[in-house]
Amino acid sequence: MGFTEQQLRIIAILPRVTAALSILGSLFIIYQVLKNPKKREMVYHRQMLVLSCTDFIYSAVWFVGNWPAPGSGWCTSNAFLGLLTGVPQAMFNAALCLYYLFSIRYKWSEVQMRRLQPLLLVFPIVWGLVSAILPLSVGMINPGTNGACWLSKAPSGCSGTDCIPAEKYYGLFNAIALYVPLWTS
Repeated sequence: MGFTEQQLRIIAILPRVTAALSILGSLFIIYQVLKNPKKREMVYHRQMLVLSCTDFIYSAVWFVGNWPAPGSGWCTSNAFLGLLTGVPQAMFNAALCLYYLFSIRYKWSEVQMRRLQPLLLVFPIVWGLVSAILPLSVGMINPGTNGACWLSKAPSGCSGTDCIPAEKYYGLFNAIALYVPLWTS
């Protein structure tokens, strides 16, 4: 049994509502951290700033959803931004958990946390760049069955060996670049 027309509309609208709320929350946190010079110096608030920036972009990707025309540059850029920020967002959240672990359980000071912060900030950014640029360069960002662009083996309606040379790496890339980091974060 399939979905009714009303259920399909709700499924299409609900992610945009939650994405809009997430965008507002992220903007509030970004504003609160940037307006206060003291907060900008603290490790915790820097972590929240970076997490909120990636959440803002990723929520915007969900808000836009499948509005860009499949196969257009906008569709590809929407998927690129989703790949760029999706996994790093989870990694920044895990980094925030590490911050709590070290500061509460192990009683690390602000100075000790500052030494760890470059790793907690740079690693997710580099991971996001690699996981977004690599599939873009080999043509793995394509419109899916729902009209939204994301990782797919071949463009919609394409068949045969000429569609995409990276099809054999699709599953491996998904596992290594997306699923494993999301599950471990």
